[in-house]
Amino acid sequence: AAVEKGGDINALIQGASIATPADGASIAILDLARILYQENSDASARIFAQMALDLSPKREDAHILIAASFSRDNQTDQAIAEYNKIPEASPSYLMTQHEAAELLSGSGRMDDAVALLNKLYNTHHDPDSLIRVGDLYRSKQNFKKALEVYDIVATKLPNPLPKQYWYLLYARGMTEERLNNWPKAEADLQQALAFQPDHPYIMNYLGYAWIDQGVHMDEA
Repeated sequence: AAVEKGGDINALIQGASIATPADGASIAILDLARILYQENSDASARIFAQMALDLSPKREDAHILIAASFSRDNQTDQAIAEYNKIPEASPSYLMTQHEAAELLSGSGRMDDAVALLNKLYNTHHDPDSLIRVGDLYRSKQNFKKALEVYDIVATKLPNPLPKQYWYLLYARGMTEERLNNWPKAEADLQQALAFQPDHPYIMNYLGYAWIDQGVHMDEA
């Protein structure tokens, strides 16, 4: 379509970003690493991904694949070390640091995970990092602390809450329900459902909560 309109197609062609033969070979070898990873051949996948990095040292996707394979093999420290190789200016930085926080929490280093996520919020003003702090507390059934964090996030976001943060309402609603704050829980869950009217998790939680209380039975 761009050609027919006489436009410049260079930006549309992935190959245009390949600067050297080594870059091209790196892409091909990393594709092999991905295939091996999909086949659960993690050790072999890491070898090929490392070969891709040797040819093209700035390939962030190779570090991410190596980290994922280490994580799947329960080699937590090695996985986190790979995630930490992603530069802070990268668009993938927050995502990989979130993964590192999950690994820290999963290995029993809850305080380290919370500290990392709080640091990400303070340095990058990333509400998702702070929401994840609440999620960690909720996963440990520390509902009071989780609610405190969710409330803090809500105060730092625009009012009314943007649709993209429906998950905050859903998570806070579940937390309030566990703390027997049902009117607030119901309001949050209903607002989350208004943003995501077909979301099965929200419908499931709200429906069962109504049934448990014997209210709104037809709607539940």
